[in-house]
Amino acid sequence: MDDGELDLLADELMQVMAGDAWWHLQSGVAQAPESRLTVLVLKLDRFKKALLDDDLDSARTAWTVVFREVRDLATSHPEALGELAEWVTTLRDYPEDLAAPDVAAPVREDVLRHSASGDTLHGSAIVTGAIIHAHFTGGDTPPGDTPPGDHRSDFRDGQFTGPVQGNGVQNNNYYGPGPHHALPAVAHWPRLDRADPVALGVRRTRRLSDEPVLPAYTERDCDAGLGALVRNAARSGGLVLVTGEPLSGKTRTAWAALFGNLSGETRIYAPSPGTDLRGLPAVLRGRGGENTVVWLDDLEGHLGEKGLTAAVLAELVQQSTPVIATMGDEAYDLHRFGASPSARLLIGVEPVELSCEWSPAELARLDGPLSDHRLSGARGERGDRGVTEYLAIGPELADQWRRAGRRTGAHPRGYLLVRAAIDLARCGARGEVALDVLRAAHRMYGPDDVRAERESFEDALAWATGIQHGVTGMLVPGRGENTWRAYGSLVADAEDQAQGFTSPVPLEMWLLALEAVRGVARFRTVVFERAHAVLERRAAGDPDVLMALGRIDREFGDEAAAERWFRGAADAGSTEAAGAMGRLLAARGDGAAAIPYLEMAARAGDVEAQGALGAALADRSVHWLTRAAEAGDGAAAHRLGELSTGVGDNHEARRWYVRAVEMGHEEAAGSLGSLFHEWHELEVAERWYRRALAHTTSGSMYYRAANSLALVLRERDPDDPEVESLYRAAAEAGSVSAATNLANDLRDRGETEEARRWFEVGHARGSYYAAAALAAMLWDQGAEAEAEEWFHKAAEAGHHEAEDILAELARNRPIAPDNVEG
Repeated sequence: MDDGELDLLADELMQVMAGDAWWHLQSGVAQAPESRLTVLVLKLDRFKKALLDDDLDSARTAWTVVFREVRDLATSHPEALGELAEWVTTLRDYPEDLAAPDVAAPVREDVLRHSASGDTLHGSAIVTGAIIHAHFTGGDTPPGDTPPGDHRSDFRDGQFTGPVQGNGVQNNNYYGPGPHHALPAVAHWPRLDRADPVALGVRRTRRLSDEPVLPAYTERDCDAGLGALVRNAARSGGLVLVTGEPLSGKTRTAWAALFGNLSGETRIYAPSPGTDLRGLPAVLRGRGGENTVVWLDDLEGHLGEKGLTAAVLAELVQQSTPVIATMGDEAYDLHRFGASPSARLLIGVEPVELSCEWSPAELARLDGPLSDHRLSGARGERGDRGVTEYLAIGPELADQWRRAGRRTGAHPRGYLLVRAAIDLARCGARGEVALDVLRAAHRMYGPDDVRAERESFEDALAWATGIQHGVTGMLVPGRGENTWRAYGSLVADAEDQAQGFTSPVPLEMWLLALEAVRGVARFRTVVFERAHAVLERRAAGDPDVLMALGRIDREFGDEAAAERWFRGAADAGSTEAAGAMGRLLAARGDGAAAIPYLEMAARAGDVEAQGALGAALADRSVHWLTRAAEAGDGAAAHRLGELSTGVGDNHEARRWYVRAVEMGHEEAAGSLGSLFHEWHELEVAERWYRRALAHTTSGSMYYRAANSLALVLRERDPDDPEVESLYRAAAEAGSVSAATNLANDLRDRGETEEARRWFEVGHARGSYYAAAALAAMLWDQGAEAEAEEWFHKAAEAGHHEAEDILAELARNRPIAPDNVEG
């Protein structure tokens, strides 16, 4: 259907709702259980009831649900809307004498009529009448398109937006009640065994698709007395009234008493609030012994001069017709005193009182053989609330939470906070968790974080913890300061996997859950076992899941199990797992096995793995060098000596150097000279340096030995002529240090030109010291500009003292006067 057709259907449907044909539509749809219209008609009935109750907030909410249902039908089941159109066309001009079938749906007598002389009622306790028009389409109506005086209420996009008067009351057209002779005949009342308790006012509970709408009834302590009252009223007539706190189970208890104590063939009449009941005794006269009962849920909606009065009740008693009613405590207290008709009615009634607080005996019955998981969940998850409160509030909390998580939801961060608390509980952290844990957990949901930025953390927490329907918030406070947990019904819903309530828990959440319950051993065990039960089913070939299992087992102290998971994750391509696996193997001393994993992680940029790889390779090289050295390889022995020097073990280094020389590797003689030079044993150092020189005439070994020997001789005698010759030989062989050392000696003797040449050679070979030394020499000679250039070269090469000198020069340089004319 296009928007125009939907609009026309909405108008005609409202006409049907306003007339006597409405219950025919309900009944017809109820006889077709496979019809997609069953839910829609039920939701329309709730919308209509809210209008009759003058409860505009509930009407808005109900219409939003209706609008969404119609939109879904238009998208996925257009044939259902076609079926509805056929019903509406048939019933639009419904004649009053149309015979009504005997059907399962309860009759809610609608006294709403199209009448030219109806009064517009506002804000009254009982409102009867019909709203004339409503729209299912979603476009905007330009200002001024609605003519003056037309009280057409607009429900575009599911919003109840009719004209509002100055007192803030929604201005909708309602039409007065029809005559009492319009009440349906008893033959048209449904049988008790075919009536729908939810349509009669029993609150729905959460359920899976294959479960009954309501869980099995749990006997209350008042049931025996209430049943006796119902049976007595069935014999003699009279009013049986059940009162109690909000959500104490009044309607369900009254229904159980009705269903359990009257024949299934009993005819039940459930009028809509505000129905004129004065003609009810006349309808019941001459019924030929037929069993009947009048059902008045929320009795306050049926009081008043045209409702159930003492006089009407007296006539019903004469015909042995029982009236079963429910009433909240506040409404009962409001109506039972004074001289009003309602007080005269209630003064002779001893109500059966219910409380949200269940007795120990009632709680014990929850575990009976007929109990299902919803009832056992109520016992275990309700916290400090009553069982009936838990069962009733569950669907409300779930619906509100889900709506907040939609793309246009008003509380995106609040939604994530509640989801995080639910997921932590699903992980096994069923107790209270610190607010900081929730703060960290709610950021684990990826793209949803972007939407969450629209709402502050403080506003999100206030919404999530706000008390709903006077019962509980979605997050309830723990015993510790700033601790919270998800309300039990939300967790129970989430754990019903078939319901698809939430997506899988983020992998990071499992470790956070373990951390959150660190001090509670039993919860940690639950988290650990649940993690394995859930994640092992998903582990095959998934490196992220395998990695998570490894981290969980390592956190729990099972290194062997962690190794298996890490190995599997690394083999599946996880570089993070490769790093963890490599470090684990290296710590165990198995460097050979660790190196391939560490190398995989190191190449991916894992800095910790890079360090561990270097250490593992060093250890591995020591292993093989030792084997080579012990087999007579002098070069290997020399390398072992250098490695020992690098780690500061000079005595081990000396042992390997000596063995290398003994094996004929004379290069080790120079290393031995350096070792003894460091120990200031100059004579021994000289002997080893000269041995190194004796076995080579060029290359790095030669110039290192020559430069080092010159240093030893200079320490012993600065004027020893062999020092300069050794420096020159080493410098000409390519030694950077020897070139600079030779330049220093030449400068000290005043041979500055040659000194400059060797300083420049040293700088060219990479010595930043040579550049700085040349700069200092030039400065002493008065060549300050050239000296500053060399300080810059030294600074560019990394000489920090040159940087300091340049900074000092900049601070002391005079500023030239500004003599430029502007």
